Amino acid sequence: MKKILLALLSISILSMPGIVFASHSPPTPLLVTLTTSGDFDTAGDQFNATVKIKNIGDEPLLLITIKMEGIPNDWIVIPSSRSTNWLPEGDEQTFKFKIIRGATDADIYASADPYYPWQPPVYSNIIHVPINVIVLILLFASFITFSLYQLRQKHERN
Repeated sequence: MKKILLALLSISILSMPGIVFASHSPPTPLLVTLTTSGDFDTAGDQFNATVKIKNIGDEPLLLITIKMEGIPNDWIVIPSSRSTNWLPEGDEQTFKFKIIRGATDADIYASADPYYPWQPPVYSNIIHVPINVIVLILLFASFITFSLYQLRQKHERN
């Protein structure tokens, strides 16, 4: 109970305007891991991302926001973010995201951002989602075909 009251007191003090803290940032008490399941070979494929956060510190954490990062503009992430109000020391929580990939490749990862302003967000491992090789070959072949077509049109005009 004492730890809960101290955590709540620190939030109320930190939210007061005009107070500036000049202290060294303590080590991050969060561990964030990302796993994926499903196919993500081509544009339009849907896959699931699972983010696990674990409080490895010795105090509870409050108001943690979890987001997927490194997502290109042509991708869709549902929901855009998740959050938890409370993560006691030693506890772990799991959050699921549905991702619809676009045509571009990406290096995706998750971030977990606790409320405390002196704590930077914590990032997960990175998962590379490449462009499908067949799509790359087709793009290259269509570029060559178009270039040959333009040369032929230019040659016929002369």
